[in-house]
Amino acid sequence: MLHQQHHKATRLAGWALGALIGAALALALASASVSGQPETLTVNLASFSSDGDSSARALVTVLDRQLRPVVDLVAADFNVQVNGEPALISGLERGVDNSLPISVLLALDVSGSMEGGALDEAKGAAINFLESLESQDSVGVLTFADEVSLVLPFTQDKAATVAAIEGLVAGGETALYRATETGLRLAAEEGSSYRAVILLSDGVDNGSVFVQDDVYSTAATLGVPVFAIGLGDDIDREFLESIATLSGGSFAETPSPAGLAQLYAQAGELLRGQYILTLDTAGLVFVAAEPTLLRVEVASSAGTGSVARSVCAQELCVALGLVVPGEQLAAVRTVSANVISSEPIVSVSFMVDGVVAAEVSEEPYQFVFDPAAFESGERVLSVRVETVSGASQSSQLSVQIGSTGGGLNMTLVLGAIVAVGAAVVLALYLYLRLRRGPQGDLRKLDPANLTPPSKEAARVRRTSKPKIWP
Repeated sequence: MLHQQHHKATRLAGWALGALIGAALALALASASVSGQPETLTVNLASFSSDGDSSARALVTVLDRQLRPVVDLVAADFNVQVNGEPALISGLERGVDNSLPISVLLALDVSGSMEGGALDEAKGAAINFLESLESQDSVGVLTFADEVSLVLPFTQDKAATVAAIEGLVAGGETALYRATETGLRLAAEEGSSYRAVILLSDGVDNGSVFVQDDVYSTAATLGVPVFAIGLGDDIDREFLESIATLSGGSFAETPSPAGLAQLYAQAGELLRGQYILTLDTAGLVFVAAEPTLLRVEVASSAGTGSVARSVCAQELCVALGLVVPGEQLAAVRTVSANVISSEPIVSVSFMVDGVVAAEVSEEPYQFVFDPAAFESGERVLSVRVETVSGASQSSQLSVQIGSTGGGLNMTLVLGAIVAVGAAVVLALYLYLRLRRGPQGDLRKLDPANLTPPSKEAARVRRTSKPKIWP
């Protein structure tokens, strides 16, 4: 009976829950039909920099469904979080402001497959792109085939840039990865507030000394957006899309050289369609020398979108990971170093109380820490990172090894409490069972009550209906 009642109640609860969910969905659909479904925005985080521990700047691109810049946003349309904490937006500048200088590196594929009409169209598109730049903007020209060549360093001389582009010739293989890596680093060295790479390729990589993961890491950390353009059907679409996404840029493609002019023009629009957010980081958990989790959300009449990324406010950032300050370590633990660098890493050294415990030079930057090898008490874990140019950065935190001050292991204490409680409950249950008489009343535990029943009592019991004892 009780089981049937419980089953019925469960079914009623299920029906009620289903009705509630259905009503909620109906309300949501009705709301959507009235207000209209907001279009999804693509939000890209191009760069992040800091003027100290109280101010930072984020460069953001917001695109609509057609990948066109959304240019009418105001500060109230943005919500920014720094390491999970809301950050006040103290200023907003539009990248479309022609007073903001930009530096653009044109990276052009001049491999053998570009010979003829493809290269001619690429030259024309690149030269037309120059017309969208202002006098304070600078342009560099990089080409790649068997080798990667900086044909023209960054300059504001448009005539020199046009001459350099017109003189390009095609031939050789496609060192795509090496060209992308080189272009990113050259652009990152420029001093302007906004730097970008426009990368054109019509094929897959061959002949590079770099692998994809190396270039991906560089694109994700340097803060230089790549506007990647693919030409034809033989492009490395996955690589170009990944580079664009990781760097905060965009990817576009055209099946024929005739479409290059339009794509270069779109890249020019994107360069100017940026938002520079000035953030007030005073009072936030923000350290410029450590990786920062930055989240930018956009909600406007044009739609909604967001982006979250680990960024570095300077050239080199490092922080210990997989362990937290003050944590008590009793078992073997893997400790990591979270590193963001604008230069190649030479070495990562892990130390315990200032003594080197492990050194690694390749990702993942980790070492296995065994607390049993150290005496109980407080220990300082630290990491030091060095780059190819000699730059270095360190981070440290304290942990507890073993028990602290002879304290008890709380897991064992709780286990003991549960065991003792169970034993007490069982003993009480047996005691009460023993004290109950044939009618369920409690009897005194004396010898008289423990003697065998009389013959008459036994006869009555045999003729009586059996009773169910508790």
